[in-house]
Amino acid sequence: MATMQDRLLNAYLVGTIEEAVYKAKSNELKAEAAKPDEALARVGDVNLVTTKRKPLDAFAEGLDLGTSRGDRIRTCDLLNPIQTR
Repeated sequence: MATMQDRLLNAYLVGTIEEAVYKAKSNELKAEAAKPDEALARVGDVNLVTTKRKPLDAFAEGLDLGTSRGDRIRTCDLLNPIQTR
């Protein structure tokens, strides 16, 4: 954006474009530059935090039983065959 604004200003100063065209295009570029800032303002105060862990930390901490599947894991019925006779 800054490069485009510099080129526009240089063209105006050299006399390649008129003042009205310069002002209109300058306002367009300023509006384009403000769009990302407005989007960030709408998101609010967001903070992304990364946590670096060693590869084997999960094993050292052990299994979290609160989030594990526990007894909901099913095995096939081959271990408990049904007697049909």
